[in-house]
Amino acid sequence: MKPLKKVRGEIRRKEMQLAALQAELKDLRAQEQQLENTEMITAIRNAKFEADDILLLISALKKGGSAPADLLPSLGLEPDATEPSENKEESLHETV
Repeated sequence: MKPLKKVRGEIRRKEMQLAALQAELKDLRAQEQQLENTEMITAIRNAKFEADDILLLISALKKGGSAPADLLPSLGLEPDATEPSENKEESLHETV
């Protein structure tokens, strides 16, 4: 009986440790989310967007897209060079 009692005691201790770690992880994830939100708000404020631009950006991001190309310069970014622009596509069709 002693070995069984010992194992059950160890199980209880591990369950308590696990519960404590899960609670700590939950708190860390909430802290991470809050810090991400703060970074986004700071970036938007620093970019000095117009209200319509902010709504357009949020809408695009919610749909799983990326920032519209015309907003990229105000974010300090350049459009992805690997994606053909509309002008490049038009010129390709004209030459064919």
